[in-house]
Amino acid sequence: FFYSHIHLIPRYSDQDDFGMHFGDHSAQYDTEKLEAVADKIRTQLEA
Repeated sequence: FFYSHIHLIPRYSDQDDFGMHFGDHSAQYDTEKLEAVADKIRTQLEA
């Protein structure tokens, strides 16, 4: 038996003393494409 998981923790502040920082790049992506991906993820989670 093998188990693995990860945590995705986006951070938007340089003041929180967390070592990794992720910027907000949402303006770079088309909203319709993001919604399509989200719908696919929802479908798989409901299966």
